[in-house]
Amino acid sequence: MADHKHLFKKYIINISSLTSKKQTNVDLWKDHLFVLFLKYVIPGSLIALIPGVLVAIKVHLYDIAILDLTCFALLIFAKFSRINQITRKLLVLGVFYVLAIFLTNKFGFHGPGLLYLLFITVVSALFLPMIFAYGLILLNCLVVIALSLIISFHLIQSPLTSQYNQAAWLTFGTNLIFISLVVVLMIHVIFNGLETTIIERDAKEEEIKRSELKLRTIFESTIDGIVLIDSNFIIQTFNAKSAQLLQHNNRLLNCQPGINILDFTEDYRKVELMAAFQKLKTGEVVEYDRCFGENSDEAIWIHYTVTPAYENSRFIGACITMRDVTASKKHLDRIQTQNKMLHDISWAQSHLVRAPLTRIIALTDMLGEVHDADEQEELLNYLKTSSLELDNVVRTISNLGTD
Repeated sequence: MADHKHLFKKYIINISSLTSKKQTNVDLWKDHLFVLFLKYVIPGSLIALIPGVLVAIKVHLYDIAILDLTCFALLIFAKFSRINQITRKLLVLGVFYVLAIFLTNKFGFHGPGLLYLLFITVVSALFLPMIFAYGLILLNCLVVIALSLIISFHLIQSPLTSQYNQAAWLTFGTNLIFISLVVVLMIHVIFNGLETTIIERDAKEEEIKRSELKLRTIFESTIDGIVLIDSNFIIQTFNAKSAQLLQHNNRLLNCQPGINILDFTEDYRKVELMAAFQKLKTGEVVEYDRCFGENSDEAIWIHYTVTPAYENSRFIGACITMRDVTASKKHLDRIQTQNKMLHDISWAQSHLVRAPLTRIIALTDMLGEVHDADEQEELLNYLKTSSLELDNVVRTISNLGTD
């Protein structure tokens, strides 16, 4: 029993392998449906084959038994042979068509032949281009006419000659043609609608793929690092630039989508992050700077901008934008240093230079008024001292500018 189950499972896997290709249009969908039909019709036909053959042999209808076994063998051949798909379909339909005509002629309306004629028309519309289905309807018309002639002129021995007269058979046959035509037309309309739907779907999917590609290109090529997280702090995705910037944070070296960012955040910053999320829920944008390696010569400054993300007015997470602002920070530091230097120079000029310069001016005025040689010498000494003091101040200011 276990061996039988294993063989059947292997059979299903073998035949189903033909359906693994993604269907993109109605023709491929019809191929898929045909493969599924073979998948179930071969084992399912045993339900009719085994009792049919046994009964046929018992009542000495060996031709029926031989035909049933031949048809089943041809179905097996159609499944496992390496013929192309259209030939495979035509072979299967041909098997059922021969069986239908034979059973109709053999048993009349007591047999399943007429049912098979309708069945073949329907499945041909499902598996083959619609032109084949309409062709089979035309062929059925010819079969009805041929059997009508057999009934009318008793050309061969057939149960149809005793079950029908020509008028009754034509009435029955034309109704069969009518039902077949209506069913095929309905299938045709359904497949046309299905094909239109598939084409529109494929066009929309292609448009979505192009849009996603454009967005992904922008997402990956931007100079900013971008990280998207949901409302539960789970990282959804991030671009290449953010992965580069995250390398400066030792806690996020193994950052990847699906992890909770709180698991890699310092305890004191968790409180800050959760507080920031509360602000985001009110629509506020949060910005801050953070320095990595502050005590080293290779310190990196990153500016963070956290903006809220909404879907249908519902808060769903945040977009964290990161930018390396180290260069601008260093530039700002240089400007601040220069401003301090200029401030110091200005203060020195207004305070340190003023005192000796004032004395020099005053001593110069006094020299013009003093005629005593000793007093003049004393003033000159004071003047020299003030000049040296002024020279030292100028040197100091000059050194400030150089630094």
